[in-house]
Amino acid sequence: MNFVRADSLCLDPLRAVLGGATDLIPATREAMDPYFRYSAAELSTARAKVDMDRVRGSLFVIPQNDGEALRIQQVLAAVDAPHVLKADANSRAGVGLADFPKELPAGIREVVLVENPGPELETHIRSLGLEVRIIDHHVWGDLDRYNALSSLEQLMDLIGWTPTRVDRAIALNDRSFVGGMRAAGYSDEEMRLVRIFDLQAQGNYVGRLRGEIEAVQKLLPRLERVANHVVFDGTAEHLPNPGLLFQEIALNPETANMGLVDFGSGHIKISSKIDVVKKFRDFPWSDFGYPPGAIRTTQGGDEQGSMYIYFGVLKKPEGGDRKIPSAVRDRVLAMIRGEAAP
Repeated sequence: MNFVRADSLCLDPLRAVLGGATDLIPATREAMDPYFRYSAAELSTARAKVDMDRVRGSLFVIPQNDGEALRIQQVLAAVDAPHVLKADANSRAGVGLADFPKELPAGIREVVLVENPGPELETHIRSLGLEVRIIDHHVWGDLDRYNALSSLEQLMDLIGWTPTRVDRAIALNDRSFVGGMRAAGYSDEEMRLVRIFDLQAQGNYVGRLRGEIEAVQKLLPRLERVANHVVFDGTAEHLPNPGLLFQEIALNPETANMGLVDFGSGHIKISSKIDVVKKFRDFPWSDFGYPPGAIRTTQGGDEQGSMYIYFGVLKKPEGGDRKIPSAVRDRVLAMIRGEAAP
């Protein structure tokens, strides 16, 4: 993994964010909707208070996994940040100690780690006499990096970038999803555009997304409802892209205030209000035969809006396999109904 300048992270992004002819989403090489271009006036305002001394003295370690990450790349390109290190596209692990450069360019005083959880790397960076700045808003297992602001908002605050309306929409989508955008007054059309931008940045092609969204919209009325939550069983129902379910639930006025319980063959994801998600933080996996370290847990979202908790099975329980057993499913739904404690 090598150092790259921010202007190599997407195809000519300074032209792209200014509305040039090469407005491409790096993950798909598809056109970026004009809604996401910065006008010359927006750029002038956004850059007016940027701390260029901090920008030039920082190494930014950034992901490439969603719309928020792409916007961070575009912001760094717009301020001509000279030191940017990107994780492999869609990497869960981010930049690890083995990926970190042995030598750093002169003048770097601080390393800004964006959604790159890794205490070992952080310790190494500090041992070099450099400051470590953590930008994150997730809980990675036992590593709690929750922040009320999205990573994009934290990055903009750090360098002094004045956010545009579209910057704020992308940030709200990432931390508060559709509900956050709706509460802030964004239109249905704007929310749909931001969701498509996010999905494109994750590697989804627009032409395919149209069919996948239609499949979700057709299935949604038939799915089970439990205590104001839609229940999807991926082992019984097939969807080409089940990750779109919560998006369509949130965008549909009839289901906009409902949560989602998503059962996969080897995972459970619960998207809901914080009082519901909190119930599952200490879910008793050991009661069902799972050994310590068998479950990977990730949490995120906005405590004032929509939160999620994801459980992924890493090790099978004694005498079983990695498929989520029906007893776990029953306990989860009982907790959703308020009939069982964790």
